[in-house]
Amino acid sequence: MIQLYHVHKRYESGTDALSDVTLRVREGEFVFLTGRSGAGKSTLIRLLLVMERVTEGQVLIGGRNVHVLRDSSVPFLRRNMGVIFQDFRLIPNRTVRENVAIGMEILGIGRKETDRRVEQLLAALGLELRQSAYPKDLSGGEQQRVAIARALVNEPAILLADEPTGNLDPQMSLEIMDLLLEINRRGTTVLVATHDTALIERYGLRTLELEAGRVIHDHPRRDGGAGTAPGAGLGAGAWEIAARAASAAAGADSARTDSARTDSARTDSAGAHSATTPLTATPGGVAAPPTSPSADAPEEGA
Repeated sequence: MIQLYHVHKRYESGTDALSDVTLRVREGEFVFLTGRSGAGKSTLIRLLLVMERVTEGQVLIGGRNVHVLRDSSVPFLRRNMGVIFQDFRLIPNRTVRENVAIGMEILGIGRKETDRRVEQLLAALGLELRQSAYPKDLSGGEQQRVAIARALVNEPAILLADEPTGNLDPQMSLEIMDLLLEINRRGTTVLVATHDTALIERYGLRTLELEAGRVIHDHPRRDGGAGTAPGAGLGAGAWEIAARAASAAAGADSARTDSARTDSARTDSAGAHSATTPLTATPGGVAAPPTSPSADAPEEGA
């Protein structure tokens, strides 16, 4: 599903953000990407989204070298990818419903299908009563769930999350992680960049560790598994289980929000105040070089 082969990323300043990175993430797998600040986690996410281009090497998604795509073709690639950022990146003057629906509007999806998917996601994530609210009126956990809904509305095969729990309290972090795991169990390939070692230790999933732009360790799953069964992303009926996983999070988050509002009211009253060229797996779990790199690359890049 995701394959990097001898990838280098060097900026004009001469800084090497990534150096000789080779890795493979299988379809339907859940993988943590970890390392200290500046290790290269966010750079790797941006390369997968083709927000930046590699200096050397190949990035293959679904067997295609994405960095030979023309800029005009990149949006078509991203239709099969959802992304969640640490700072949520919600549009402040749009409601919850509008923030979730915007991706489908851009793609020209019909109103009926857009309404169906948005309503399904908001209900599953415990946000159906908040759909007319604006981002400033939401708690951190609610904003993150809106960002998750926006990332999933196009039913992507791959979900990329860059520090998705970085701005959340520990309990809400666990609730968001449980939701991402439920999404993964439904077939979506999930890659989560985080420096939260306690979170990684708690779940015991495969972890790629970066240091100074290099992969220094590829830790296998604690249970010895190889990932979930392959899937093509979330379909129309995928949310019954996710809804159960989210219901507890919604209730706890709502209680925290009500409590915060009560505290704020007391303070006020006191006068204060989102070319098929497959690589082969080696015993170490990373990618081996293709025999004839990117056979259809010239066609894509022409």
